Amino acid sequence: MGFNYAASEEKLKDYDRAIDPVSFLKPATAIIGPDDSIRIPKQSYKTTAEAELAVVIGETCKDIEPDEAINVIAGYTSAIDVTAADIHAANHRYLMRAKSFDTFCSIGSEFITKESISNVKSLQVRTLLNGNVQHENTVSNMIYDIAYCVSFFSKVMTLHPGDIILTGTPGPAVIEDGDCIECQIEGMLPLKNKVKDMKKVPQQI
Repeated sequence: MGFNYAASEEKLKDYDRAIDPVSFLKPATAIIGPDDSIRIPKQSYKTTAEAELAVVIGETCKDIEPDEAINVIAGYTSAIDVTAADIHAANHRYLMRAKSFDTFCSIGSEFITKESISNVKSLQVRTLLNGNVQHENTVSNMIYDIAYCVSFFSKVMTLHPGDIILTGTPGPAVIEDGDCIECQIEGMLPLKNKVKDMKKVPQQI
């Protein structure tokens, strides 16, 4: 889910929820875990990464309403969504390509059951670059809340156990070779990934 946070509770009223949210799919080959390297592809000269709360589906579902969503959610985890921002900026039709390079979706560091979080809307989500907070916001400031997201996608495709929905970010950071990008969410272990720019890796002869 893209562009899903308002800057503040006051700003939420400025958004029209009758308009479908920005959404995209990530291939399985994009997935990495904690401490794995995010690889900036040779085609990109401006790559961004952003912290997100991820929802893990626990039951097969189709065409559910928002008030049913909690029944099919197994729990939550942290995620880092990576984008070749320059490729996307060249043409917004290139969103799938810009989002789908190998290593462009980090998941972890732990799975938290929904019962373990008393109020998911109160969680703070932070994007950190080299230990410094770049962006932070509260889940309650999502334009399309978690229940809406699950319902929305279930009306497009059948959701299965283990499917993961990234719910949007407080904001991205530009990443470069040697950086450490981090997702911090209250109550979860931090998710950290080093960055490797493949343009700087010596070519094998």
